[in-house]
Amino acid sequence: MTSQEVAEFFSPRQESIDAIGEWLTLAGIGADRYYVSPGRWWIKFDASVKELELLIHAEYHTYAHRETDQEHIACNEYHVPRTVHPHINFITPTIGMHAVLDKRIRKRSK
Repeated sequence: MTSQEVAEFFSPRQESIDAIGEWLTLAGIGADRYYVSPGRWWIKFDASVKELELLIHAEYHTYAHRETDQEHIACNEYHVPRTVHPHINFITPTIGMHAVLDKRIRKRSK
Protein backbone atom coordinates (compact mmCIF):
# COMPACT_ATOMS: atom_id res chain seq x y z
CA MET A 1 0.00 0.00 0.00
CA THR A 2 1.09 3.53 -0.66
CA SER A 3 1.13 6.07 2.17
CA GLN A 4 -1.91 7.72 0.57
CA GLU A 5 -3.80 4.41 0.54
CA VAL A 6 -2.93 3.79 4.20
CA ALA A 7 -4.15 7.29 5.14
CA GLU A 8 -7.40 6.77 3.25
CA PHE A 9 -7.90 3.31 4.77
CA PHE A 10 -7.69 4.67 8.33
CA SER A 11 -9.41 8.03 7.82
CA PRO A 12 -13.03 8.53 8.89
CA ARG A 13 -15.77 7.81 6.39
CA GLN A 14 -17.37 10.72 4.59
CA GLU A 15 -20.60 9.75 6.37
CA SER A 16 -18.97 10.74 9.68
CA ILE A 17 -17.73 14.08 8.36
CA ASP A 18 -21.20 14.80 6.95
CA ALA A 19 -22.97 13.85 10.21
CA ILE A 20 -20.74 16.13 12.28
CA GLY A 21 -21.10 18.96 9.76
CA GLU A 22 -24.89 18.67 9.82
CA TRP A 23 -24.93 18.63 13.64
CA LEU A 24 -22.76 21.74 13.81
CA THR A 25 -24.81 23.54 11.16
CA LEU A 26 -28.10 22.76 12.90
CA ALA A 27 -26.58 24.14 16.10
CA GLY A 28 -25.78 27.43 14.36
CA ILE A 29 -22.12 26.75 13.62
CA GLY A 30 -22.11 27.12 9.86
CA ALA A 31 -19.62 25.64 7.41
CA ASP A 32 -17.73 28.95 7.42
CA ARG A 33 -16.94 28.37 11.14
CA TYR A 34 -15.53 24.84 11.01
CA TYR A 35 -12.56 23.27 9.29
CA VAL A 36 -11.97 19.61 8.40
CA SER A 37 -8.28 18.67 8.59
CA PRO A 38 -6.64 17.40 5.38
CA GLY A 39 -6.55 13.81 6.68
CA ARG A 40 -10.11 14.19 8.02
CA TRP A 41 -8.87 13.16 11.48
CA TRP A 42 -10.39 16.14 13.24
CA ILE A 43 -12.80 19.01 12.82
CA LYS A 44 -11.91 22.34 14.37
CA PHE A 45 -14.41 25.09 15.05
CA ASP A 46 -14.52 28.32 16.99
CA ALA A 47 -17.35 28.82 19.44
CA SER A 48 -18.06 30.83 22.54
CA VAL A 49 -18.17 29.02 25.86
CA LYS A 50 -21.95 29.39 25.88
CA GLU A 51 -22.28 27.91 22.38
CA LEU A 52 -20.09 24.94 23.28
CA GLU A 53 -21.94 24.34 26.54
CA LEU A 54 -25.25 24.28 24.67
CA LEU A 55 -23.84 22.10 21.89
CA ILE A 56 -22.47 19.36 24.15
CA HIS A 57 -24.69 19.87 27.21
CA ALA A 58 -21.80 20.75 29.49
CA GLU A 59 -20.77 23.34 32.05
CA TYR A 60 -17.20 24.61 31.80
CA HIS A 61 -15.02 25.69 34.72
CA THR A 62 -11.49 26.94 35.16
CA TYR A 63 -9.21 24.60 37.09
CA ALA A 64 -5.72 25.24 38.44
CA HIS A 65 -2.87 22.81 39.04
CA ARG A 66 -2.22 22.61 42.79
CA GLU A 67 1.54 22.84 42.47
CA THR A 68 2.09 25.10 39.45
CA ASP A 69 -1.14 27.15 39.53
CA GLN A 70 -1.35 26.62 35.74
CA GLU A 71 -4.94 27.10 34.62
CA HIS A 72 -6.93 24.64 32.54
CA ILE A 73 -10.49 24.83 31.21
CA ALA A 74 -12.61 21.69 31.43
CA CYS A 75 -16.02 20.26 32.15
CA ASN A 76 -16.96 17.28 34.29
CA GLU A 77 -19.12 15.63 31.65
CA TYR A 78 -20.58 16.23 28.23
CA HIS A 79 -23.21 14.66 26.01
CA VAL A 80 -23.74 14.52 22.27
CA PRO A 81 -26.81 13.36 20.34
CA ARG A 82 -27.07 9.67 19.47
CA THR A 83 -26.98 10.57 15.79
CA VAL A 84 -23.40 11.84 16.05
CA HIS A 85 -22.12 9.75 18.96
CA PRO A 86 -20.76 6.91 16.76
CA HIS A 87 -18.85 9.46 14.67
CA ILE A 88 -16.96 11.15 17.54
CA ASN A 89 -13.90 9.78 19.33
CA PHE A 90 -13.40 12.76 21.64
CA ILE A 91 -14.05 16.47 22.00
CA THR A 92 -11.51 18.88 23.41
CA PRO A 93 -11.41 20.79 25.64
CA THR A 94 -13.71 18.73 27.78
CA ILE A 95 -13.03 16.48 30.74
CA GLY A 96 -9.88 17.29 32.72
CA MET A 97 -7.99 14.12 33.55
CA HIS A 98 -5.46 15.61 35.96
CA ALA A 99 -5.97 14.47 39.55
CA VAL A 100 -4.04 17.46 40.93
CA LEU A 101 -6.44 20.10 39.61
CA ASP A 102 -8.53 22.27 41.90
CA LYS A 103 -11.76 23.82 40.67
CA ARG A 104 -11.71 27.60 40.77
CA ILE A 105 -14.88 29.56 41.14
CA ARG A 106 -14.70 32.03 38.31
CA LYS A 107 -17.18 33.54 35.93
CA ARG A 108 -16.92 31.84 32.56
CA SER A 109 -15.92 34.10 29.70
CA LYS A 110 -18.35 34.37 26.86
